[in-house]
Amino acid sequence: MSMSIASMPVMFHPRLASISTNPTDFLIRMNSYASNIATISNNPSFKVTMFIGLKHDSLPPDLASRYENLLVIRVSDPTLNFRGFAKKCLHFLKDDEIDPSILIAGDTTVGLWSCVYARYISKKKVPIQVSIHGSFLGRVNGLIPFVKSKIRIRILKYLLPSVESVRVVSHGVKREMIGFFRVDPKKIFIAPIPFEDFPEVTTRDFHSFNFGVIGRLHPERNITEIIEVIEPFIPDRRLKRIHFIGSGSLAKKLKMWKVRMPESEKIVMEGERSHDEVLKLLPEIDILLSAAESEGYGLAIREAVISGAIVVARRNEGTTEILNSFHDGIFLYDTSREARAILNSLLSGEINPVPCVNGRGIQEAIDMQSIRNLCKSWIVI
Repeated sequence: MSMSIASMPVMFHPRLASISTNPTDFLIRMNSYASNIATISNNPSFKVTMFIGLKHDSLPPDLASRYENLLVIRVSDPTLNFRGFAKKCLHFLKDDEIDPSILIAGDTTVGLWSCVYARYISKKKVPIQVSIHGSFLGRVNGLIPFVKSKIRIRILKYLLPSVESVRVVSHGVKREMIGFFRVDPKKIFIAPIPFEDFPEVTTRDFHSFNFGVIGRLHPERNITEIIEVIEPFIPDRRLKRIHFIGSGSLAKKLKMWKVRMPESEKIVMEGERSHDEVLKLLPEIDILLSAAESEGYGLAIREAVISGAIVVARRNEGTTEILNSFHDGIFLYDTSREARAILNSLLSGEINPVPCVNGRGIQEAIDMQSIRNLCKSWIVI
């Protein structure tokens, strides 16, 4: 299908910096989506318009040349004012004579509110799409995170009836949307986050080990359980390093824990890293640990498996689905005691670590189907 510059998908993202992916990585991903869809649809001029809320000094340079299939417009600083953001976006659309083919919510709260409000005041029958990257129903530790989680669920339950298209990253998330949120199954399609770059495949000897923890240092990632699982292994001579890659509200707690530990030099706080930097660090990780109570279709887990590392992860619908896709290189546990037993068996050689040999081929097949599904949701081929 040929698509003029006046008709294109439009994303509203009032708080771009608030998501777990940094803005540059997110724009790279969106440009990759748009570029692939341009190829599949045989339309080289295909673009996605992105209205974003971001501080000026956080805006990546050379937007037009770096992201050829995106039209990125900074509307304001990050904002919770979805009404004001939506009104400004509509002015830009009118001035640039852009007719949205679909409104894409950048997140499930302010972004989705902005889309719903913009359609309401414009009185145009434009479909709205929202992406769900993980479960909303996992255990939440702490009063404030618990309250925030309940608010997010109430908002989503209220807004989902206004949405025509729901993109999810796994079968488990799809079941949650149908069972708990009562979304019409016909509105849902599965499209996991595709890979822009693949990690280098590294052969490990597994005579000594480096552990790795990748992701936000937030309560929902169950960092407390990570500490509980790995603490007994810190004095073990076979354990050389523990890499914590990420930032968040529990970073201070981790640093205080590190100070109390014997051989604390083994614990390396890498901080927040770009996606490229994470990929370069993966060869340093032999065993990736994930204790999240719920998981979508974990990107870091899949990247670790493809790189040749072993993953030890808490069993949930997302990690079970990854195990069913990749088969090798993944051990799932139900209790912290079971996790320690798995790690001990790996370190002692009682369990032979068998990496996933064809991880990249498996992921490439998943990516192709994901892009096709996304393409069908944004345009009619």
